[in-house]
Amino acid sequence: VNVTEEAADGQIISFHRCEPFDYGKDSLGVIAAIDQSVVWPELEGDNGMKLSNVAPQKVNIRLCVSSQPVHGRIARFFVNGRRIKEVAGTRSFTAYSKRRWTVWAHPNVLGFIDISNEEGSAQGGALQPVITRDEFKRTRYRKRMFEYLIELCEQKLEKALSTANKAQSDNKLVVLEDILTNVLSTVSREDNRRRAKGGDSAMLDSLEPPEGGLGIYNHTHLTKAAETASRKRSKEKKAVPRKTKSPAVDQGFNVRLIRGDGKRSELIGNTIYVDIEHEDFKNRMKKNRMGHERFDDRICGYLATIIAAHYQDRRYVEHGYQPSDSNQAFQDMIDVYVRLEAKIRSELPSLLKQIEALEAASAE
Repeated sequence: VNVTEEAADGQIISFHRCEPFDYGKDSLGVIAAIDQSVVWPELEGDNGMKLSNVAPQKVNIRLCVSSQPVHGRIARFFVNGRRIKEVAGTRSFTAYSKRRWTVWAHPNVLGFIDISNEEGSAQGGALQPVITRDEFKRTRYRKRMFEYLIELCEQKLEKALSTANKAQSDNKLVVLEDILTNVLSTVSREDNRRRAKGGDSAMLDSLEPPEGGLGIYNHTHLTKAAETASRKRSKEKKAVPRKTKSPAVDQGFNVRLIRGDGKRSELIGNTIYVDIEHEDFKNRMKKNRMGHERFDDRICGYLATIIAAHYQDRRYVEHGYQPSDSNQAFQDMIDVYVRLEAKIRSELPSLLKQIEALEAASAE
């Protein structure tokens, strides 16, 4: 259909070409689709009896879940090819659906549900539009037909949406991983500077080599290292003062958020792996009505606790020491946790802005 807008003198102002929307085109990245036509009610009703006083209606369902939102194509109701309203905005329907926001209002759910009597009229059917064509009349079988549509569509759509949300969630987790890694690198640099300046002497005085040593970090090795460091400090005192170079950042100390097998976290090499499928993580992760994750102070505190424990444990191993008692280990970990938690919280506004940018980009 071509639509032309003309001025009074006949000059063409604008030209529009209306074309049918292809719900199966590759650019949508369709994850799942429902494309079927059914007749409700079927010939037999409850207890094998025909439903009385209701005309059979043909329901043409064309719904899909795309990998990206499409403006103006969210799921809608139609009657005989004429639009009624968005499914999520039809209150008579959403009164019986528990997934109004997570499924029907989701921007990735596209398509329509078109209802008509077999002879082309909606009169006498379970679903009949009101005169304003923005709702359905309260008929005897309206509820039952809505429940039939819910059973037919919702579970499949919800399952497909979990895949779409997971893909978007993975992008957000990459952003969070980068922030956590950068924050941990900052804390590591601070600790290196404190150690270089002797700021960790109180902690190190309270540490002792583990029983049996740590391989190359045996008692003799540590004694020689201490003597070497003492001679070096003596020379530095006599030398002309100069600006010292900041210690290098520990290479490869990263944080990764994974979908694991239920183990809360694990340190492998210099990488801390945190399982986002663990119940403790999921209980702290909030979601909005669309099912998208929302990061807040609770999740920041949880991640800071886990990272602090693994990070401090690795520092003990790297320096060849272990705490002399549990209280000192507790104090050391709390010191790292407090600094990590404060830095992660300070990065929270930046994280939320980046997530909003990702969501806006996916919506275009």
